Amino acid sequence: MEKQTNEKTDKNENQTDIRSEFRRIDPKTLIEVLEAESVHTAAIVIASLEKSQAASLLENLKEDKRVKIFAEIAQGERISEELLNLTLSDMLTKVQEIESKHYVTLGGLDFASQITELLQLSTERQLIKKLEETDDDLAEEIKKRIFVFEDIVILSDREIQRVLREIESNELAKALKDTTDEVQEKFFRSMSKKAAGMLKEDMEFMGPIREKDRDQMQMEIVSIIRRLEEKGEIVISGYSDEAYIV
Repeated sequence: MEKQTNEKTDKNENQTDIRSEFRRIDPKTLIEVLEAESVHTAAIVIASLEKSQAASLLENLKEDKRVKIFAEIAQGERISEELLNLTLSDMLTKVQEIESKHYVTLGGLDFASQITELLQLSTERQLIKKLEETDDDLAEEIKKRIFVFEDIVILSDREIQRVLREIESNELAKALKDTTDEVQEKFFRSMSKKAAGMLKEDMEFMGPIREKDRDQMQMEIVSIIRRLEEKGEIVISGYSDEAYIV
């Protein structure tokens, strides 16, 4: 009788030890392994963990698999302690094999955003537009990290005035050609009436220009804005993730 009690205690301790190991696993690694497992196996593993960890794993699994796994968990299942321990041990081994490998993180949102800022404006616009058609959420995340010419409207009048000191009038006229009224008015408001009037005349009488020339000028102005921000001479409100106290 005492031997049976000891054996049962050992089994319970073994299960506890294995489950405690799962609490120390990187969730991303565990999700990666679970995605590759059958729905039945994944359900066994998740159902054996603490409720908070189980909920977190379900939250991050792909939707189609998450629903199937949740259905299996809800239905319940009686399995032997031996099978449960074997399943958990096998899962733990697979996770540890992945964690033992060395990985290099490539790409990511920040890298993609930095590449986008170096593209020709026409290419940048086309890329974002196409991405919006296939993955609108990802496109929005990238757009949050980059500053494009149309974002000039978020600059304060003081910031615009600082930018104007770096731009020739004929260059600005070219950049504003066929842009939105909102963008144009942003510049006109930040200039004297005389300067704004001369700029409007330049835009009116310059005649047709090539779209790529207009885009190139806009890119140069955006580069100036980014450079001024890096130097701390302007603050792009609503664009930078950093917090400022005014």
